[in-house]
Amino acid sequence: MRAALIFGVSLSASAYAQWPCGNIEEVHPPFTWHNCVQEPCKKYFGAIVLDSTLRETNCCAGRFDIKDLHRTHCKNKDKDTCPVDCCVEGADYRAHGISTDGTSLKLDLGATAPHVSKDLIRGQRFVEGRANYDGWVPDKHDPMLGTGRTGACCHTIVLWEGNIESTDYHWSPCLPPWYHKCDNDKCATRCFAFGCRWNPNGNKMKPFYGPGPTNTIDSKKPFSVVTQFFIQQTPKVACILKTRATYYIQDGNIFRSAPSDYRPNGALFNTMNKQFCKKMASDFKWGKRWKRAGTWWQRGRGNMYKMVPVFSIFRDREYDKIHHLENDGKEFDDFPRNASVTISNFRIGTINQTFVDMLDPELRPKDVYHRQGITFNEKNQPKPTVFWLQSCFALAAPQQNGSTDLSILPKVSRVRTFILTDILNEPDDSMSMVRYLLYSNEFDTRGLVAVTSWSLRNDTHPSEIKKIIKAYAKVVDKLNQHVHPDNQYPKPEELLKQISSGPRSYGRAALKEPISDGAKLLVKRLQESQEPLHVSLWGGANTLAQALQHIEKTNSKKEATNLRSRLRVYSISDQDDTGAYIRVKWPDVFFIVNVHGYREYRLGTWTGISTADNGAANTTKVTDGWLTPNIRLGPLGAEYPKIIYTMEGDSPSFIWNIQNGLNVPGRPDYGGWGGRYTRVTEDTDINEYGTSGDALINTKGQSWLSPYATIWRWRDAYQDDFAARMQWTLVDSFEEGAHPPSINVNESTGSEPLRFKVGPEDAIFLDASNTIDTDSQDDSSGLDFEWYSYAECASPMLTSLAANFFSVEALAPPTGTNGTLSVNEAGFSNAALGPMVRISTNLTGWEEEQPSSVDKEWHVILQVTNNKGSYPIRRYRRVILELPDSK
Repeated sequence: MRAALIFGVSLSASAYAQWPCGNIEEVHPPFTWHNCVQEPCKKYFGAIVLDSTLRETNCCAGRFDIKDLHRTHCKNKDKDTCPVDCCVEGADYRAHGISTDGTSLKLDLGATAPHVSKDLIRGQRFVEGRANYDGWVPDKHDPMLGTGRTGACCHTIVLWEGNIESTDYHWSPCLPPWYHKCDNDKCATRCFAFGCRWNPNGNKMKPFYGPGPTNTIDSKKPFSVVTQFFIQQTPKVACILKTRATYYIQDGNIFRSAPSDYRPNGALFNTMNKQFCKKMASDFKWGKRWKRAGTWWQRGRGNMYKMVPVFSIFRDREYDKIHHLENDGKEFDDFPRNASVTISNFRIGTINQTFVDMLDPELRPKDVYHRQGITFNEKNQPKPTVFWLQSCFALAAPQQNGSTDLSILPKVSRVRTFILTDILNEPDDSMSMVRYLLYSNEFDTRGLVAVTSWSLRNDTHPSEIKKIIKAYAKVVDKLNQHVHPDNQYPKPEELLKQISSGPRSYGRAALKEPISDGAKLLVKRLQESQEPLHVSLWGGANTLAQALQHIEKTNSKKEATNLRSRLRVYSISDQDDTGAYIRVKWPDVFFIVNVHGYREYRLGTWTGISTADNGAANTTKVTDGWLTPNIRLGPLGAEYPKIIYTMEGDSPSFIWNIQNGLNVPGRPDYGGWGGRYTRVTEDTDINEYGTSGDALINTKGQSWLSPYATIWRWRDAYQDDFAARMQWTLVDSFEEGAHPPSINVNESTGSEPLRFKVGPEDAIFLDASNTIDTDSQDDSSGLDFEWYSYAECASPMLTSLAANFFSVEALAPPTGTNGTLSVNEAGFSNAALGPMVRISTNLTGWEEEQPSSVDKEWHVILQVTNNKGSYPIRRYRRVILELPDSK
């Protein structure tokens, strides 16, 4: 694995850049660190990169001198063309006092004694690839340094800064917290460089840290430093609410950093939190500077963004005292020329994985949804040193040599599934079986039972299921190259064991016969686990009816009720007379169905998988003309038959459980690839879900409302995904296929909905910029982000076309866009583009439109699309805003 610690201001996002001069060949010193986010800790073999401000820059033949550059070289050129003729030299790391040895990094001040400008924001020689010569004031000690009119704003956290006398932890917020350019005095209003800080000496808590045994931490001896962050969901934003004071480890003992002497309500501060920084802002009279930079809330928001660790040792001739470290200060030039610092054993991970918290075991709250600890060792350090994080840039993703790390792919919890299919009554069951097997790594298949139906009354065909599984066996090894190690495809022999048959009779006649093998298997699967069992009814329901009858006869009333509560039935309409019988006799069974006239199947929501819906839907991808070149490929695709009546009428009964971040197993009212269904009554004794409709903009640009649209609006998504998976059965390696992105929203991963509580006039900020393009881990530029409201999930009285209670605003729109897509492929209007958005609430009138206290939710969908291959692959994250109850 190779990666890099990237320091300094990056110009990679700019359209302009400086060329490498080539006079000095740059070799990055290798450096090893550990990532302990998941056990066991993984060793990363990376490298160190020098800050850009410490590199030689040449324009034409001369050394960089910004005034001379302006006067001569750039006399007849503008800011855009001037940098083209400049170049940046490679860095000689040893000349800069930088050396590494495995997990150890040494910074030597005595080599060239580098230092940086007093103004880190406006002290950049180039900002976004343009020369910063306007108003440039050179540094009095070094003409290479100075201050210009343009600045590079970047939210900064200094994890540990210190010398032999004192230490300091502080953060300097910027508004907004991601990297951006500023000009002139506006830089001071956007970033507050001094920042809120935690300093035992400044907090009047001596002697905690210093030279000699009289201090709790003897700075003359090696010690370890641990900084822990607690990140927690709030009604406003997922942010850091509390930063626990730094821990020190020395001579085998663990010490919590000294508390602050600030005493609100007579008590010592024990952590840096909102109240502490507010008190410091008041005492130091920061006033508007602190508020302009976003205060505590901005700090939390900034920590949602990408950060990179920075290590430095510095010598600042501009100031003769370290004012922020010590009350009495020390002369910088008094420090020895051989001053150095060695940092080793750098670790990043969740709390108690990089370091076991032996002091406060009770401070491990269950409601913390993301925790990060950062650990490093510091040795023999008698001089000023800084370790800091910048929020603008990310730790480069590690790459493995020789093999692909499949653990980067999305991981899901398998849904227990039991299929009842009248296969061979017509071709669409065989079609659905092919699709099911192609997604079988996401299901825990507990039964594949052949059944009868109105069109297959006296026979079943389990042999057809075996035939398709044998074709699956030829491609399963190829499929396993493309999925998470914990979601490998089931072995063909295990699937064959799940095949059985229901009664070979029609409908309720089976209830007068001995229980069939298929019904026995269903009873067994209900008894073996308390987890829900999702029954997909592709044909008649008499096998299910037999099982329920057997359960009632052989169990107590309480146990029978308990077993029925585990059922999650999705029926492709009623294909015999037992479906209606079950709903009457056992109304507590969770049952999704469209009730319509006998054999009026065209009225079923499930026909949305392929219907034209009176011309509202695009049918290109559900015709043989598309299916043959895109699906009927390879051994498994060859089992996909031609269309006779409809394409895959049964697939909605299981694709609603594919955990793509949109579908939520057990919540048909949330909508997804399998359609949207809502309860037919508020009576909790009746557990039936029926027809619902979605409003959208159809392919003709018209407002459209229909139940079929709850499925066909996702047609591009489920068909493209199907085709992309079929390609997996043909290629020989991971690199030859395309794969779903791994979505990260506010540092939360997974496919389950992300929930926030909001007030009547609130705003929350959501950031998905840490989403991983699993086909290009170090570059997510190939991903497209869309955010849109799905209002029908909130209430049947609302539609996504008419609801005005929420607004979704793009904060980082793609270049060349205004951040809004008027209508997306799924018919949602006003989709916000880019990885970051602000959602604002305007709940005036909400109670009039939303009378039910049950439906106090609002759903926003993030869709991330990987466009690498021939078929775009979409994944989603559902964000649910929980609304206040009426007063």
